[in-house]
Amino acid sequence: MNPHEGTVMEKRVMYPRMELESRFDEEARNRLVPDLFEDFPFHGYNRVLDRIVEVSGARPDETVLELGIGTGTLARRFLESACRVIGLDFSEARLAEAKRKHPGLTLHRVDLRRVWPTIERPIHHVVGAYFLHELTLGGKLLVVRRALDLLPDNGRVLIGDVAFASRSARTAASLRYRDRWDPKQHYWAADEMAQHFAGIGIRTTFEALTPCAALLTFERAGQSDRLRRAN
Repeated sequence: MNPHEGTVMEKRVMYPRMELESRFDEEARNRLVPDLFEDFPFHGYNRVLDRIVEVSGARPDETVLELGIGTGTLARRFLESACRVIGLDFSEARLAEAKRKHPGLTLHRVDLRRVWPTIERPIHHVVGAYFLHELTLGGKLLVVRRALDLLPDNGRVLIGDVAFASRSARTAASLRYRDRWDPKQHYWAADEMAQHFAGIGIRTTFEALTPCAALLTFERAGQSDRLRRAN
């Protein structure tokens, strides 16, 4: 294997979040200023991350697994709530920066499409932000299913990401944001997502937060159906 292959792949495949997160961390540390990112694809970035934490309902001493932890911008919110955070990411540089900023993190370098490391249980919450759009639909299905397997029966995977209500809305957005649209990315469409995840027994929920971002929730279909009947 070429020793430089990982570095080249990171530059080619992984979304450039490190610069973004460094800016956010430096300029909006207290999260009391207006959202800094008001344009595609990070319009509402601050709001999306806060919504993930809110919906998770994570409590002190619970364990959160973050997919694509980057430099720890979302993880910081959970650490502030006294949660334990385990982070997975492909980028060695981002993991090093996350560890520098938050020494209490437990981190693993891994390509989520391949073999995952052994992760200590229990895991109470699985979250991620602005990461899974880098994977094809097949890659998304694989990662979410693996994440659900780490959770209890009533567990949910919460993903904040660039996402649209339908395939047609995604196409319209590609024209509206043509100067910033990256055709190499695999941005979510809720109708496509629901159709394909239902085929592997996963129920999905789409909550639009901005014109180009949403909170995506994944749970086992059987558990969701039982809860709905109970209510």
